[in-house]
Amino acid sequence: MLAYALVESFAYMPLAETSPHEWRALHSRLQVLAKNRGAADAEEAKLLREAERLRIWREVGEPGMLAYVERVLGYAPRCAYDRLRVARALAELPLVEKALAAGEMFYSAVRELTRIVVWETENEWLASVQGKSLREVETMVSGRKKGDRPDAPSKPENVRHVLTHEVSAETYALVRQARKALQEEVGDHLDDDAFLAMVMRRALQPGDGPSARMAHMKCDDCQRVWQDGGGAVVELPKESIERIECAAEHMDEHGVISRHIPAATRRVVLQRDHHRCRVPWCRSAHDLEPHHIEHFAHGGNHDAENLLTLCWRHHKALHDGVLVLTMDHGQPSFRRIEMLPANETRPASVVETAVRALVGMGFTKSEAQSFVETAIAHGGKALRLNELVREALRHSPMPKG
Repeated sequence: MLAYALVESFAYMPLAETSPHEWRALHSRLQVLAKNRGAADAEEAKLLREAERLRIWREVGEPGMLAYVERVLGYAPRCAYDRLRVARALAELPLVEKALAAGEMFYSAVRELTRIVVWETENEWLASVQGKSLREVETMVSGRKKGDRPDAPSKPENVRHVLTHEVSAETYALVRQARKALQEEVGDHLDDDAFLAMVMRRALQPGDGPSARMAHMKCDDCQRVWQDGGGAVVELPKESIERIECAAEHMDEHGVISRHIPAATRRVVLQRDHHRCRVPWCRSAHDLEPHHIEHFAHGGNHDAENLLTLCWRHHKALHDGVLVLTMDHGQPSFRRIEMLPANETRPASVVETAVRALVGMGFTKSEAQSFVETAIAHGGKALRLNELVREALRHSPMPKG
């Protein structure tokens, strides 16, 4: 108690007079520290790209680049993932990387920008975020997708929400085991969003019954839809609306509920499909939903011949466009839109290729990067690879040697 009282009394003691020279010197030192940190972050990003290109993790016995970053740089898994993502993105954003190295932007702001900025929009975003705080940059980025310009409207389907949990070792093990079991069930990799959605839906509708029913509100004038989740009202994207229309129940202004699909038809379709998802590699008999082969939103009817039983995960994948359904003489066929494997070499960007071309002509890597940045500033973002190299050579001296 005595120690606490001493600390509290000290906290409220009047501060000694500080001369303008002292606070200005302190302010200057902090500014230099922040600028040097930006330069170190930019240098780290370049080194990470080079290390990934050389597959350096193989040489030191690590299973992959992410594990290498965690061990060598000491980052936690989520931080290591972000550092690697930003490093890859900066390969195509030389002006953003230059601003970071010069201390004109903080890494936290660059981390947010690299989620949406591309080579063609780099100049516009740099001008828009100049002088903005991290919170303001986060607000500008929220609701926008990769390639959007600063004046593009924010869309609900692009807004991401962050959930953070601290759990015991036992719960951590349960989460990992549950994720493994669900991935084996649906036959696909599950990202955080899909995994948590499946777990929550089963908590709301346990067993092998129909999918969890949520309260949805639809505006008849603008056709926008909102979902009420425990008091939080969230607007839904177009793809979710199309999926919901497949199986939703409609309530009018008098509270009268009408089914889009008759209960008898639902039972017939479930029985025909053996109460399981029709996707061949999926073994799920949970979270089942009826899918309209000809979408209900596009005029499809509710006949059993126009309905397929799908688990929620693959129903969502169809409406999101990552799963393709074709019908051949009444038989469904599914095809996944394959993603680039995590361990496959990332294709070089236009900027990276131009830099390598100049290095091959005898320039150092730093010189080549400087010439390419100058070329971009003069030629804009519409330059093709050969035009970018020619423009860079116009702003460079003859290579040494």
